[in-house]
Amino acid sequence: MKQRIRITESDLHRIVKQSVKRVLRESQFMNDENIASQYKDMRITYFDIKPLINSDGWKGTFELEFPNADDVDFDGTMVNDFIVYDMVGNQIAWDNWMPDEQTKRLEKIIRQEIVKRTR
Repeated sequence: MKQRIRITESDLHRIVKQSVKRVLRESQFMNDENIASQYKDMRITYFDIKPLINSDGWKGTFELEFPNADDVDFDGTMVNDFIVYDMVGNQIAWDNWMPDEQTKRLEKIIRQEIVKRTR
C-alpha cells in the first residue's frame, strides 16, 4: 500500500538546500591537515621482517590500524608489504602512501628491527 507524504513548499526547499550542502561538502578535496588526521594515532597490529635471500636487504609486512579513519575516504586498516634495499635501512619502500609522520615512525621501527636482528 502506497502512502502519500504531504510536504510544503518550504519543506521541499529546506530538503533540497540541505542535500545540496551535503553533496558540496562531501565533494570538496581534503586539505593536508584533514588527511593527516585520518592517520593520527596509528597502531601497528602486525609486523614481520626477514632478510632477503638472493641479495642484501630485507623484506617484510606490517598491518596498521587507524582509529581516526572515517572508513569513507580512508580505510581503518592497511596491510603494507615493504622492502629494504640495503642492510641498514637507508632505502625503504612500500606500496601505500602515508603522511610523513607515520612514514618516519615506521622507518624508525624497521631500522630498529634490523639492528636487533643483525646483532
